[in-house]
Amino acid sequence: MSDTHTRQVEAGVSMTMLVARRVKQQLEGEEMEQAVGKLKKVMEGYVREEETFKEGGKVLMEMRRRLGKVSGGDWPDVEEEYRQLVKSKKGNMVVVEKHGWWKELEEALHVSEMVDNSQVESGDDELEMTQVELNTVCPISRKEMVKPVKNILCGHVYDKHSIEALLKQNPICRCPVVGCPSKRAVVRSNLQEDKETKRAIAMKRSK
Repeated sequence: MSDTHTRQVEAGVSMTMLVARRVKQQLEGEEMEQAVGKLKKVMEGYVREEETFKEGGKVLMEMRRRLGKVSGGDWPDVEEEYRQLVKSKKGNMVVVEKHGWWKELEEALHVSEMVDNSQVESGDDELEMTQVELNTVCPISRKEMVKPVKNILCGHVYDKHSIEALLKQNPICRCPVVGCPSKRAVVRSNLQEDKETKRAIAMKRSK
């Protein structure tokens, strides 16, 4: 049950992140502000749901610990014990703004803006230099990429064949790049063709 719940919540968070990036790219002004407000409410819901689920797990573990100490026929009122434990946990306020998912959402919205601005301001010479400096080696296979795809959640690029092979072995694997701050599983819907790296590969081959 816990694995199913976790996968469902993570899938919802991934979808929210994907929509957030598209909103930042395609909307502006008041329309964008309204969309961002709704996305934050959705993310807040996922954060609170996850925290509630975690607290429920802690309550059950505490119940198991207490019942393990009971001897003979001295069984307590289990239902009342559970209610008291749940009540005591309700005092633990969830600070949504400090949760990793919330920070990731805000970062995605901010980073998208920075990327868009840099693309508008940079000239052809700067773009060409950026392409040359891009790493075109797949972090998984350690070979030159053929079909580069970018994980829109963390920004890391892999060869499509390599990441798909990895996902077949482990469908809930995280980003394989060492030191990647993203703690969420790689999802195929979050992998997009990286045209910039693709152009850099083509430039290297043409030399």
